[in-house]
Amino acid sequence: MIIFKPEWVSHSDNTKRPCIYSVDVHPDGSQLATGGLDGTIKVWNTAPIYYETAEQDPNCPKLICTLSLHKGAVSCVRYSNKEGHYLASCSDQDNLIIVWTRGSESHKEESQEHAWLPNHHLIGHKSDVQGLAWSKDNECLASCDSDGTIIIWDGKTFEQVKKIDKHEGSVKGIIWDPAGKYLASQSDDKTVKIWRVSDWGLEASIKNPFIHSPGTAFFKRLRQVTFDMIINIQANVFNSWSPDGGHVAAADGINTHKHVAAIVARDDWNTDVSLVGHKHPVEVTSFNPRLFYMYDDAKKQRSISSICALGSQDRSVSIWVTKFSKPICVAADIFDNNVYDIAWAPDGKSLFACSQDGTVACLQLQEELDDAVPEEIVMTELVKYGYGKNTIKRTPVQEKSGIEGVQQGDLSVNEKEQEKISAVKNGEKPAQPIPSSLISNGVKEKNTSNNIEVTSNKRKGIEESELESKSSRAKPNWIDSPVVPPIVQKSQIKIALPKIRPTISIKSKEDDLILECQNTLADQNSVQSKVSATRQGTTVWIDYLSSASLVLASNKFFAAIGCEDGSIHTYSPAGKRLLPAIVLESPGVLLQSYHSWLVCITATGLLYSWDVLNLKSAIEGISIAPILQVAQLEAGKMHEGPRIKAIRIQKDGMPILVTNSHQAFVYHVRMKVWLRISDAWYILSEFWGISGRHSSEDHPLAWLSSHVVATTSHQTLLDMSATTKVLTISHIETQLAVAALLNSPAEYKDWMIYYAKRLSEENAKQKAEELCKWLTGPPYIPSSDIVKWEPTIMGEISKKDLLNEILPLLAKNRQLQRTVIEFTNKSAITL
Repeated sequence: MIIFKPEWVSHSDNTKRPCIYSVDVHPDGSQLATGGLDGTIKVWNTAPIYYETAEQDPNCPKLICTLSLHKGAVSCVRYSNKEGHYLASCSDQDNLIIVWTRGSESHKEESQEHAWLPNHHLIGHKSDVQGLAWSKDNECLASCDSDGTIIIWDGKTFEQVKKIDKHEGSVKGIIWDPAGKYLASQSDDKTVKIWRVSDWGLEASIKNPFIHSPGTAFFKRLRQVTFDMIINIQANVFNSWSPDGGHVAAADGINTHKHVAAIVARDDWNTDVSLVGHKHPVEVTSFNPRLFYMYDDAKKQRSISSICALGSQDRSVSIWVTKFSKPICVAADIFDNNVYDIAWAPDGKSLFACSQDGTVACLQLQEELDDAVPEEIVMTELVKYGYGKNTIKRTPVQEKSGIEGVQQGDLSVNEKEQEKISAVKNGEKPAQPIPSSLISNGVKEKNTSNNIEVTSNKRKGIEESELESKSSRAKPNWIDSPVVPPIVQKSQIKIALPKIRPTISIKSKEDDLILECQNTLADQNSVQSKVSATRQGTTVWIDYLSSASLVLASNKFFAAIGCEDGSIHTYSPAGKRLLPAIVLESPGVLLQSYHSWLVCITATGLLYSWDVLNLKSAIEGISIAPILQVAQLEAGKMHEGPRIKAIRIQKDGMPILVTNSHQAFVYHVRMKVWLRISDAWYILSEFWGISGRHSSEDHPLAWLSSHVVATTSHQTLLDMSATTKVLTISHIETQLAVAALLNSPAEYKDWMIYYAKRLSEENAKQKAEELCKWLTGPPYIPSSDIVKWEPTIMGEISKKDLLNEILPLLAKNRQLQRTVIEFTNKSAITL
């Protein structure tokens, strides 16, 4: 056995590693998914783990993508079986299950964020979701939670098939019978229950091995005994069983005061078999997906055996063979804390384990497990138990879901050889055939935040693998125009359209409403998108659109959908149409809402902001080309194209746009120009990154501080003390102007205090006098037709009160005391 612990498999960039709760291997062996305490799912390329040459190859990426839609720690990740089209994940805080689907090959080459895309959000659990399991044929997905509830989901439509709530404690492990007849679950009520899928009745409840269990196992993972042969490991008894899929291994058992993994036999659900040896509770069990011919020294012959792996709180992993009374391998103390999950590679010769210490280990058993049993032999035995006969009970709703012609969007991945286009120096793009191998599944590591990027408008629709078996999308017939529409002439850029995905959805942050659009490949003039809004699993309203949905926005006041034909549809929370379809010069590529305001950026780079409830506009088709064309990029590094990274909508409907070049902009309506209100150049300021004492939700400068993030090298900061002092004052002055521009009085006062302190420290006499004159007003600021002096700032802050507040700060510098005395006396006279 060879053990690898790749240090780069981690959920953190620094030395402190967040806990990794779950691990799973893709059915083709090319990917490893991990779920962690940081709320993300990371998908890794397994080639650099298996092969040292791949690990050292700079063209072979290690991290494929990071998925971060969950709001809490990711407690479980599971790939679907066979081709592995889906990846299911669940969390311990948002009570949500997300089913991800693989992106197209072309998009995986462009950006890591397209490697896996959210396909369905499954809502139904009312507490922490702790376990997931796909049936062997992918017909169903089972999930369990801390309230003791088990939910069965249809593996195609992802609608609820059955809810089981017969456990009296948290359900922490769940698994399907490989023959498709039963479902097993393990709970904190110290039972393993076997459920019949034919009627969802209780077949058996096993208690004996768990009566005295401490109940300290965090998950009590159950893994499928895919092709099981277990012997009775008792004193002097070593019986051989046939490969009939007849056992389940359960964690956290106790047998004669020893921690064991209990083996439940299918024939009569007895628990005479135990795997004994760990010093602390067994956290997880996992059977090898393959059977192997193993040589028995005592009988001098080979026999078919199954392999079972255990992970324990004693920080070790043990691997058992059914023909032997002791484990063939024990990896002791390979972690610094509990083992939380283990997963076999599809060939059965590698085992992955993850731990509370935030690391992942790979155990390779190439020599120990070198003679696999042919798949046909195993399947023959499983058929005897009825494998292949669909016995799952479904309600009438699940038998026929949706409307005719609406596809649920099962994205498939072509496992055949594909052509990869690679650019060369002379501009040509030769095609080279490569298989869907380990290395080709890796993609470029890239920022995964939702954003828009400047590129050409050439794009692909729904994946080619779908188009092979379905009719082509009918395109609208456009009338050629001899001139470009005037509004399009205002913009000098084009932005790539979002890919038409089978399913897109968004959950409102202010309530539990989920808006979902299902696109279909129907003919022109027929339904091309089904829109549905659900709350806690109940459908609130449904609508149908004649154009594919591209982008969504939703809050507690309204919902908006942007379509491929350039239209935008708005709905009330109950599904009432608020307006006729808004028609734009090009499709929207980004929608965002706040209260009654809706902001849209179109494919031609034009920005709109509407109050859809009060029927007015704040911005009418302003080009964002200036803010994307002035991106400041660091020399000597490769950079992606400029894009909008984040948007904040102010209460007056004015949007703040943040770019990936660490700059933020706002449009000044009266001046008709873009203003750069935050710039990473001020990273040298001593006040860079300060958000003050205010929350980012209601205070724009605090929001900017958290969204305009930049770093610089230490070399840049050397010998820059003088520059830093100048830039610090300049930065504060900019913040004051931005606070006034964005109408944030509380933040304005904070930055004015910072400003007065800095002027005093730097002995900036002229600026201090200028500030005092401006706050005092006449006669220092005489009335003028050019500029009219106002006694307040933003209509809320009294300049005289502010002056009285900053004068004591300026007085701390003795050289400014004469100035302070002068304006103190003037302030007293005016009062």
